Amino acid sequence: METHFLREAFQRPSLWRSLRQSLNLVFSLRLHAQACYTCAMDGTGLYPLPRTPPSVARGAYRPFGAFRLVLALMVVLQHLQYLLPDALRGPFHRMGFGALAVGVFFALSGFIVAEANDRFYAGRPWAFLLNRLLRVVPPYLAALAISAAVQAVLWRTGRLALWDFVLGRDPLDPALLAAGVLSLLPGFHTSYVAQDFEYIPFVWTLRVEMAFYLVAVAVAASMSWAGRQAGRVRGQVPAAAVAAGFAGFALYLWRGGPGLLSDVPFFLLGVCLYAALRRPGLWRGAAVLLAAGCAMAAFPHWDQRGLPALSLQLPALSALIAAMAVLAAWPHVAPSWRRLDRRMGALSYPLYLNHYAVDIALYDSVPARGVAIYAAGAGLSVALAWLMHRLVEAPMDRLRTRVRGRAV
Repeated sequence: METHFLREAFQRPSLWRSLRQSLNLVFSLRLHAQACYTCAMDGTGLYPLPRTPPSVARGAYRPFGAFRLVLALMVVLQHLQYLLPDALRGPFHRMGFGALAVGVFFALSGFIVAEANDRFYAGRPWAFLLNRLLRVVPPYLAALAISAAVQAVLWRTGRLALWDFVLGRDPLDPALLAAGVLSLLPGFHTSYVAQDFEYIPFVWTLRVEMAFYLVAVAVAASMSWAGRQAGRVRGQVPAAAVAAGFAGFALYLWRGGPGLLSDVPFFLLGVCLYAALRRPGLWRGAAVLLAAGCAMAAFPHWDQRGLPALSLQLPALSALIAAMAVLAAWPHVAPSWRRLDRRMGALSYPLYLNHYAVDIALYDSVPARGVAIYAAGAGLSVALAWLMHRLVEAPMDRLRTRVRGRAV
C-alpha cells in the first residue's frame, strides 16, 4: 500500500531522475559555455537561452511542505534538549541541528520570495509586503501572547526559570510586552525598551526575514520604476542586487561587520536557485555554485551553531541544500500528495513559534528529565501548532489569497 501511494503521488519519477534533472538545469555549465561560442551575440551581450522545461516552469508546485516541517522539527528537537538529562544532550551540542535548519529556512525563503515576486507581485511590491506581514506578524503576536501567559503563570507561582535570560520583573510588564511586539523590527533589541529578554528567544530569525523582505520590496520597486524606463535596465536590477549581496558578504569576511551579513548567502542561494531553474544559463548556474560556497563559508561564523563540529555540520548542511534543490526541480506532484504536503507545511511556522512555550512549561513544571518528557514536549508542540494554525493562520490565509490575487 505504501509503495502504491508513493507511485501514485509522484507518478514514477525516481529520485535519481529528479536529481539528474536538477543538476542538469542548474549546473549545466559545459552546455551553456559552448552556447556562448556557438550562438550569435545580441545587443545586450547575452546568448539565447533554452526553453524552461515544464517541470520547473513558472507556476509549477514545489513540494516544500514536508521538508519545511522536517526543518521545523529539527529546531524543536534541538530546543527540547533541556528536557533530557545531561548525559543525553551531547549530540545536540555537537551538531546544532536547529542552526542547520535555520540556514536552510533562509535559503527556502529566498527561493519562495523570488518565485512569489515573479508569479504574483510583478509591479506590486507593496502587495507583496502586505502579504508577508500578514504571514509573519499575526502568528507571531499570538505566539507572543501564549509565551507571555505561560511565563507569567510560572513567575507568579515562583517556578519560572529560563536558560536564556534572567528575568527580574513580571513577564506581563508593559515595557517587556512592548519590547516583545517591537522585536520583529530589523535592528531592534529589547534592551532599547526594557531589558535583555525575549519571550521567544529565536525571534532574531524573524528580524532577519523582515530585513530580507524589505530588501525584496526595494528591488521590486526599483524594477517597477526601471520597467517604465527601459526593459534592459529593469532586467539588470535583480542582478545588481545579487551582486551587491555577494559583495557585502565578501566585505564581511574581509573586515567583519554586522552579523546579519553572515545570513545573506543563504537568501542569495534561494534566489539564485530559483533564477537558474526558471531560466537556465551559465551565469545563473555559476551564481548558484557561488552562493552555495558562500553559505558554507558563512555557517562557521554563526554564533547559534553550537560547539565546533564542522566536520559533521557542513556535510549535513550540504545534504539539506541538495535536498532543497531536488525538491525545487521535482518533475511532478500528484494532487493527493500535494494536499498532504500543503497540510504538513502549514504546521511548520506555528510549530517553530509556539514550541518554546511548551518547552518552558514542561521544564519548570516537571522535575523529571528523560526521553518520555522529551517526547511529550514534541507531541504537545505539534498539537499546539495545529491549534494555532486553525485559529490564527487559516483566517489569515484567506485574506492573503485576496491580496495575492489567486490561491496557490
